[in-house]
Amino acid sequence: KEQGIGCPIEIVDTGQASMGVGMATIVAARAARNGASLEETAEAARSAADRCECFSLLDTLDYLVKGGRIGKARALFGSLLKIKPLVIVRDGEVHELAKERTRRRAIARLGQVAAGFAPVEELAVMYSTTPDEAAALAADLRGLLPDGKTPFVARFGPTLGTYTGPGALGVGMLRL
Repeated sequence: KEQGIGCPIEIVDTGQASMGVGMATIVAARAARNGASLEETAEAARSAADRCECFSLLDTLDYLVKGGRIGKARALFGSLLKIKPLVIVRDGEVHELAKERTRRRAIARLGQVAAGFAPVEELAVMYSTTPDEAAALAADLRGLLPDGKTPFVARFGPTLGTYTGPGALGVGMLRL
């Protein structure tokens, strides 16, 4: 907790990325708008972060190599086998979730994993360069949300985009 000039703040480490941070921020903003205190708003953000699940499909491993996240040998092996890795954020770190041999199967796996986390309060689909695929995935996942809600569709930010590379798709969910 810091006392700034005229506006107290509290820093919350969500341990998330992309829309995992975004959804915790949205929940905190709603709490503040509804009159919550600073402590209550921060607690709302922490609670949301604990309920967030973020996972992604990477079309290529090349950008993880360039960013120093995996070795060249592992990337070469994955490229030769045409592996489409799926990763998940856990406790602020990226972990392998699954591997698929085709993009179509990898996108289907994203949907299966998302369904496994249902029911959800909020859902977002993120993309790097394929907005049409993201919109189609969002439409497929809409049934996981309460009636009347629609998924967010958002582009990965530039920092995350440097690691995910072109063709990446992700799903962020706020479990009930």
